[in-house]
Amino acid sequence: MGCVLVQLLLCICSLFVLLDVIDYRSCGCTCRINPTDVFATIVESPAQPTTVAHHPLQLTLGNQILAEESHLPLYKELEEKYKVEYIAGGATQNSIRVAQWMLGVPGATTYMGSVGADKYADDLRRVATSDGVNVKYYVDESTPTGTCAACILGGERSLVANLAAANNYKVDHLKQPENWAVVEAARVFYSAGFFITVSPESMLAVAQHAAATDKTYCLNLSAPFICEVPPFKKTLTDLMPYVDFLASNFAFISPQYWTISDPKTPSDE
Repeated sequence: MGCVLVQLLLCICSLFVLLDVIDYRSCGCTCRINPTDVFATIVESPAQPTTVAHHPLQLTLGNQILAEESHLPLYKELEEKYKVEYIAGGATQNSIRVAQWMLGVPGATTYMGSVGADKYADDLRRVATSDGVNVKYYVDESTPTGTCAACILGGERSLVANLAAANNYKVDHLKQPENWAVVEAARVFYSAGFFITVSPESMLAVAQHAAATDKTYCLNLSAPFICEVPPFKKTLTDLMPYVDFLASNFAFISPQYWTISDPKTPSDE
């Protein structure tokens, strides 16, 4: 049936600084599990190739969901049944790791985020630091570090995210003198749109700093709902005057969400 990979990601709400780059919010540490017969427990039967039919959670390949109470035992199950290798992953943390790798100077990037006071936070700090990334985490002692189980079969995956502490980043952490000093030393900032759901005040503070100091601010729209939900879109609209580079799928910048003058279609590019 092909190769199966099951992953568990630690989710953090992140602010990423690349020597000069700041980025917000993503799932953080990847626990890579190398199973031999995961199909029987995690993935699907050959007759139902898009459903994780043999697992009681009935996960669907090619899908991404937020964890409900019934999903929470999945994370411990993966760690207990399979050999786990922790890797700092997730879209945003992968971005900072690539930036750090390209710069080639240890500590040239900084990554801020929200974690719990637990083993997962320790693992995340350890693996991110080993990749040369400087990490400055806000620690929420009342909430566990977020986790995301990624069950992967060939080119398809099913993600189950329990954001937990990832949702609890505070702008006060960003403005602590030792952390704001990192912002002041930075030259390039990158924010994922997902962080709008967590701390829009942090995004706006960094964006305004970038504009006032002639630095570069980059924004990724991340997902359609960021453009659809009125409070999120309001924050997005407030940020736009400060954005130097905008990353988006074409669908996210369609007239459905925005009034666009002279819009290009994919065939125009």
